[in-house]
Amino acid sequence: MRFAEIRNVDEARKILSEKLRHYLDNHDSINTVQELSNKTGISPSYTAALLRGEKTPSLEYLFMICDILGAYVPEVITGLEAHIRPRGYKVKEETPEEVERYYRTVEAEWKRFLDKVDHGRHQEQSKSSSDISGIHDTGMYDKSMEVVGMPKGSIVTWKELDEEPIPGNVYIVRYNNKVIPRRLWFQGEKDDDVILIPCSTSLRYKIISVKRVDLDIIGMPIAVSYSFDQ
Repeated sequence: MRFAEIRNVDEARKILSEKLRHYLDNHDSINTVQELSNKTGISPSYTAALLRGEKTPSLEYLFMICDILGAYVPEVITGLEAHIRPRGYKVKEETPEEVERYYRTVEAEWKRFLDKVDHGRHQEQSKSSSDISGIHDTGMYDKSMEVVGMPKGSIVTWKELDEEPIPGNVYIVRYNNKVIPRRLWFQGEKDDDVILIPCSTSLRYKIISVKRVDLDIIGMPIAVSYSFDQ
């Protein structure tokens, strides 16, 4: 499955520049190339070239720009995975497994960057489980989410969703009469298609795309325990 039909690197640069300009045009206090350059420390000429689609940024530069503009890196680069890569990572094929490995690498780079610049405001607020209403448990009968700390034989405790899902996060979904955790990505003009990504080193778990209307996004994981007796 392909996340986007991009024919060459020039087209990828154009799409990326359009996304970045959108965030720049809608930022509350940063509206010009010079202001963005002052904040990131990236030269005005290089910043302007990025926004014109003439240059492909390194991930570190991209993280810096998105950090300043309040953009979520994985969302910005969705569909561009064949052209924009973490340092040292190469996509041999655009298979679902390669794409999932790519996003795991991007996530690791994202966390490394935030640790490096020590931006406390980006740390996700812990979700309180003091209110037991809307709290549920789901047993993990397979290894489909082992990479994110949900191994087979564990119990995932989750709280019913009370906000719009954020692309790239793991959610509890109801699909084909099963309640399962998956990392979610959205595509389509109105985010009407949802990509369900299993986080496993096993190739048996496939990335699939489903219609939003056919999927119930019902909760957010808040804890994992290991007392599940199969």
